[in-house]
Amino acid sequence: MFVNQMRSIAIELEGRKYLWTGRAWTDERFLRPPARVRAQLMRRLVETLRRLPDAQLDRALVIDAARSCLQAGHLDDAESLARRVLRAAPRCLEAAIVLARALRGQGKAEEAVAVTTPFQRRRSSELLTVRAAALCDLERWREAEKTIRRALAIDKKDAGDETLEVMARVLSARAQRSAA
Repeated sequence: MFVNQMRSIAIELEGRKYLWTGRAWTDERFLRPPARVRAQLMRRLVETLRRLPDAQLDRALVIDAARSCLQAGHLDDAESLARRVLRAAPRCLEAAIVLARALRGQGKAEEAVAVTTPFQRRRSSELLTVRAAALCDLERWREAEKTIRRALAIDKKDAGDETLEVMARVLSARAQRSAA
């Protein structure tokens, strides 16, 4: 493994060198490797990042790796990488967001709320959205509504799909409670 100044990591697999930029894998000819190879490369990358000493840890690359794991459904890997960043940088908002998403995906909504609690005053619609979603999972509807409304106030006209979905979930729960 080699980390260069351009924020990329080179990993050798089956005699070929691949470069991970934090978003995608390419080979020596800048071609995207097949899905089977990318899966092997991600496993090797996660193993490498777990063993890397704190002094050599590139926080942004580790967060990008955690996000990639999250997107691929490798929630345990996303969780462990995000926790690694938070141990080194406890105030890292991006790592807290990834960790909360991974925990929610594993059905650990209470832990996701706990992870987001120290960050809830920060002006981040993404963090507030994942927090509100976890609160919905726990059926803490009033707190979820207050939180998602704060996220919407930050985004105003450009609210993302996830934010709108959480708001719809909150409103649906409110309508059901009113009907009961």
